[in-house]
Amino acid sequence: MNPKISTFLKRLAVALSGVLLIGVAEAAEYTLTAEEIDWEPRPGLKLKGWAYNGQIPGPEIRVKEGELVTIHFTNNLPVPTGIHWHGVEVPADMDGVPGVSQEAVPPGGKFVYKFIAKPAGTRFYHTHGSGGPIPDEAMQMQMGLYGAFIVEGKNERRADREYTVILSDRNEKLDPMMTDTNPDSV
Repeated sequence: MNPKISTFLKRLAVALSGVLLIGVAEAAEYTLTAEEIDWEPRPGLKLKGWAYNGQIPGPEIRVKEGELVTIHFTNNLPVPTGIHWHGVEVPADMDGVPGVSQEAVPPGGKFVYKFIAKPAGTRFYHTHGSGGPIPDEAMQMQMGLYGAFIVEGKNERRADREYTVILSDRNEKLDPMMTDTNPDSV
């Protein structure tokens, strides 16, 4: 093959891939499913919750700085939603803000988030609501749609023990299908 054509085709392939993966040594792949669960945050208090992978908070995601991260997301909730990677430098179309950077994932829908993990630090992931006319981000988070996202530094030393603590509060009278937009009611 002509070397000029070969070079052109290689450059075209990189351009069309959308992500330049130079220096990416490893890859991390996760699956997150948003779903309604029966939740008992303390003995005797039974609530409906919205969870990632059946747990509130969602599972801790731990990756290394520079890794290619792929998250396969399924929305099994009765409302549209998305996932925002708080404090993580992601391409705009992977930022998870329905109505701004991506379309909301409809009930029963799927979406694949793909980005390079950076910068190092302790972050979190959470819903940004449905992107609809009624702001519902706070309600979706109170229902339980959040979790820890930790990007370990390239030269970071491992601790002997490490604990991740996520604090949240929840209005036990919260109705996930409420239409009241008053923040004090959520």
